[in-house]
Amino acid sequence: MRHKGVELTEWRPMRQIRVEHSGHELAVWLDDLSPFRAFGDPLPAEPLSDKAVLDWTSTLDQAWRLLVSRHTEQAEGLATGLAALVPRPRRNRFRDSSATSADAFGLVELTLPTDAPRLAAVLIHEFAHSKLNGLFDLVTLDVEDRDEICYAPWRDDPRPLHGLLHGVYSFLAVTDFWRAEGVDDMRTSASSCTGSRPRTPPTPSSAVVCSPMSANVLSPRCGSTC
Repeated sequence: MRHKGVELTEWRPMRQIRVEHSGHELAVWLDDLSPFRAFGDPLPAEPLSDKAVLDWTSTLDQAWRLLVSRHTEQAEGLATGLAALVPRPRRNRFRDSSATSADAFGLVELTLPTDAPRLAAVLIHEFAHSKLNGLFDLVTLDVEDRDEICYAPWRDDPRPLHGLLHGVYSFLAVTDFWRAEGVDDMRTSASSCTGSRPRTPPTPSSAVVCSPMSANVLSPRCGSTC
């Protein structure tokens, strides 16, 4: 079998990972074979080693136990809608990467995070994108036809309102996750995501908009409005 100059000497079935905890099961395909598994041009098959598959299975099993035990609502959504994980080569040893597509509901392309809590957070983040993409397919929302571009704290470039809504929705889901995990874990996660990112000061106009909102934010550090 040949694809893009890469020949496999034997037929390989796609692996499925099944994990279970307290009666809740998650079954996902681990797609390292399909030429259309990612969101760009067709790719050659890149079968994972047996050790790599064990790493994915073990980390997902631990992440699933965490989600079922402490984030049941998120776990139920993932069990229903998450369909496939596509391993992505790690290009930066200190930074995870992940992506979803509006054309592939329930599929997440990602590097394998270094631990189970980070994998759980990535799945929550990306599945939030999938849910919002599904909503956009079902309901016509005003943001789809707006031309404004807006400052996004997590990006270097301005984003259209549609993209800004995606970011806010997905990062709020991640914030809920780390808040439930506790202050220490939240600080660790925040430093891993933002430690190497320069902080851009808000423009005068964005400061006017954000100041009233930030005054009422519940601080995870002290447990009250600070």
